[in-house]
Amino acid sequence: MYGIDIVTKIYKKYAKIMIMKKTDSSDRRDSKQIKRYSVVITAAGSGSRFGSDQPKQFLMIQDKPMIIHSISAFLSDPIINDQQVLIKDIIITIQDAYKSALESLISQYVSAELATKIKLVPGGKTRQLSVFNGIQSISGHIDGVVIHDGARPHIGTDLILRVLNAGKIHKAVIPVIPVTDTIKQVDQDQVSAHLDRAHLAAVQTPQYFELDSICAAYKKVDISDPKVNITDESMLMDTINEPVKTVVGDISNIKVTYPSDIETIQYKTV
Repeated sequence: MYGIDIVTKIYKKYAKIMIMKKTDSSDRRDSKQIKRYSVVITAAGSGSRFGSDQPKQFLMIQDKPMIIHSISAFLSDPIINDQQVLIKDIIITIQDAYKSALESLISQYVSAELATKIKLVPGGKTRQLSVFNGIQSISGHIDGVVIHDGARPHIGTDLILRVLNAGKIHKAVIPVIPVTDTIKQVDQDQVSAHLDRAHLAAVQTPQYFELDSICAAYKKVDISDPKVNITDESMLMDTINEPVKTVVGDISNIKVTYPSDIETIQYKTV
């Protein structure tokens, strides 16, 4: 017969081992559930349609520059603390002439800890080349890439999570909102077709793509060809016959294109 002290020691040792096994098992299960993402934010545009001396991404919206609003959304507590989401890095495409200015803004508005997730890469002559540069810079184990326009500062965490949750099932996901205007196809200043808006939608960002899928799609297209006009990456999915899932967008998530859009954004953030 074992003494009581010995039995107690054996029991405690057994209980400790079982707790460790349970913890290890739980960690492994959680690790399998976590999806790792790289975020590519486009901020290399010249803003020619906006008519400003500086890129529109640097203009102030309320208390922060426009580009900082977009960055902050992906570094907000609901995203960072989500148990199934890991934002590995945020890649921002930027023209070399404005790189130091953006670095200064990041140091001013983003905590030193979170700023380590941010990487700046050279922007291309077109949006499609900028996004390609951003994806090319991705390293390490990544499940998917999230692409967002830096000129959409009014992005909410609900929309980000809605896109990411759909991305757990689908390889390509885009947010859309219904078209409310009557849409016509116009050629040479004349209406050539009346389009049924019931089958039309306005596309927004952020957009999610499985990394392997979007890389495979890029191999099918010569994006350096000026005749190739890719206005969003979901168009690339056609080249690999990959269906694109849509989720409900956000009417507040407008893209700043003209000076009047700034007033709209300012109003929405009040």
